[in-house]
Amino acid sequence: MKIRSLRMIEIFLAASRAGSFHAAAREIGVTQTAITKSIRELENTLKVRLFERSVHGVKLTSFGTQFSRRAIQIEQQNAFLERELEEMVLGKAGCLRIGAGTVWSDVFLPMILANFSKSRSNVDFVIHRSVGSRFKSQLEEGEIDVGLGLEPSPEDLTSELVFDPITEIKTALMVRRDHPLCHCSNYELQDLVTFPWAMYRLDTIIFERARRVFLAQGFMLSEPSYLADSSASVMSFVANTDHVTLLPEPMLPLAERNGLTALKMADLPSFQSGAIYMAAAADYPLMQEFGHALKAFAAHTDVSRD
Repeated sequence: MKIRSLRMIEIFLAASRAGSFHAAAREIGVTQTAITKSIRELENTLKVRLFERSVHGVKLTSFGTQFSRRAIQIEQQNAFLERELEEMVLGKAGCLRIGAGTVWSDVFLPMILANFSKSRSNVDFVIHRSVGSRFKSQLEEGEIDVGLGLEPSPEDLTSELVFDPITEIKTALMVRRDHPLCHCSNYELQDLVTFPWAMYRLDTIIFERARRVFLAQGFMLSEPSYLADSSASVMSFVANTDHVTLLPEPMLPLAERNGLTALKMADLPSFQSGAIYMAAAADYPLMQEFGHALKAFAAHTDVSRD
């Protein structure tokens, strides 16, 4: 049993992602006949059926799903190999594409990359504002090399995805400085239920976990009445209304400069945060160096509040 070429794997993955041979042919610029022939040859080589065919398209069989996991690893390893060789030929140190959640992109990464660049000034960085739920597809499609954010859910972690925890991030309840709750000497969860909420759209997972804390005490939080694609927009809005919001604690200095203050409240959710990447990237030298930089930063910085 021997797969003839990487091209067969490329065609297989294109078909599995597109959900039809016709769409896969259009995507990679070949005829549908060529797609069908390549898939049939691959199935004959492996002696298993990889796709269920129907008039609506194709979907992976159990064999196809298993093969897809390994095929993605091969695709990723090949891509990193090509990058390494190109960097050697051109004499470049490489480019690292990073998907980053709010705390990482706004607070941690500027410091980490500034220090990293002192010793590796010829490395390029491309930062994509993203969130944990998007990292898996971005990594598999080669859009990013590593994602920095909340720990993925167990169903998102597979044999080809690796999560390295870096730090635990606490959350803070934020309101404007002259908010009615600021004048209360003692407030409880039920007091918060009466106020509307504002949230950064990519951080709604924080709100959902806070909602579970309230539910456990018998209180129901309404949906945020203000959702924005910018954390700065949320902070500015909350600074001028009676809305309440949740922010990661490392963003407190920025929030305070924007006119917000933190309410002391126990039992707020905290999150494991770190780096998620394809297993195939583990041997990429630039990724290894960046991993060391992340761990060094966490070891020497109070990332929960700094």
